[in-house]
Parts: sequence; C-alpha cells; structure tokens
Amino acid sequence: MPVTRIKITFKRVFVLDSGDLLGTGEWKMAAKIDGQTVGNPNQEFEARGNEWINLPGGGWSREIDLLGRDTENPVEIEFKVKDIDLISDDDLGEARMT
Repeated sequence: MPVTRIKITFKRVFVLDSGDLLGTGEWKMAAKIDGQTVGNPNQEFEARGNEWINLPGGGWSREIDLLGRDTENPVEIEFKVKDIDLISDDDLGEARMT
C-alpha cells in the first residue's frame, strides 16, 4: 500500500555561532511547509554557540496529504533564521528543500 500522508516536523536547530560578538544571540525562526507557516515566527530563542535549540511542541509540524501529488507538485519546505539585535537584525541564512 503506497504512502498517502506524511508528517514533517522541525524538532531542533544546532547553533554553530550565535551571531553576536558577546554572549548569546536572540534568534527568530520562520518555517514553512508547503507554503503554510508552522511554529511561531515571532518567538525568540536564546542561541548559544555549539548548542541545540529545541523547538517546542507540535506547532512546528504539519501533515501533508500526498494523494494526487506528483513530481510537478512537490512538497516544499523552507526554514530561515534571524539574529535579533537592538539596531538591526541579521539574516543568518535559510534552507530550502523539495
């Protein structure tokens, strides 16, 4: 029997560099699955270099119905991170996957 549904979950993020010169960074993360936002893009997380940030609960996931989908209509996943500062925010990068 073919798979007809999948669940995609963002569980945690590894911090290579906090983005701040001193101390911890304050990060906001924006995630989309199939064009719909998951998680809370306004929530701030404390980012420490060489440590994990665990994302809370089931808000960072989405179930996708695969019936009728093919290579012309792939599932798209996007994840972006910003370091929040007093003067200006820094884009730390993004990852995309289909």
